[in-house]
Amino acid sequence: MYCGNCGTKNDDTAAFCQACGSPLTAAPGANAGAAAMSQRQADRKKGIIAVVAAVVVIALVGWLLFGGRGYKATVEKFFEACMDGDVQGVLELIPNDVIESTMESQGFDKGDMQNFVNQAENELKGMLAIGGAIAGNMDLNIDITGEDDITGEQLKTLQTEYKDKYNVKVKEAKTVNVNVSLDSGILSGAQDLEIPVIKVGRSWYLDVNSL
Repeated sequence: MYCGNCGTKNDDTAAFCQACGSPLTAAPGANAGAAAMSQRQADRKKGIIAVVAAVVVIALVGWLLFGGRGYKATVEKFFEACMDGDVQGVLELIPNDVIESTMESQGFDKGDMQNFVNQAENELKGMLAIGGAIAGNMDLNIDITGEDDITGEQLKTLQTEYKDKYNVKVKEAKTVNVNVSLDSGILSGAQDLEIPVIKVGRSWYLDVNSL
């Protein structure tokens, strides 16, 4: 920056001329350029904020319309967790209020629950390991062939049972028809099963009372 009084070149951040001590001010063009740059940065930030806000709104609308776990995903996850010896994965398919109410009624706490899960997983994985050693690696195939809606008095009875027993509000219920096939290369077989499921909130869960 040059001094308007004596013409001496000074540092751009200096407030006074180092030669004559006169106050220094930036040229009008420099101020205009800085202001324009600041405006462009502000506009760019506003644009980014607008894009982020739009993405959040779209995600929220999508969750409201389509959120939650479908009944097919629940059934598939159930069999996958069983084959993996994942007891915690199975428990995640049961409404949390059902688990807590059952544990409380039996006089157990969350610490006890974790111990049960660990013990059950160890035993289940041990059984699966023995089965694998005998039959070889098992290839599981799940084919959902249909579903039947639970309606009328049967649904009302189910809803009353869950409400009175667990304080859980069941919205819908189904029986899912599943063909389960196993093939290890040594042993193979298939079986048709019926898996009862309930809808609580936005997700489907296993109907443990009907399993």
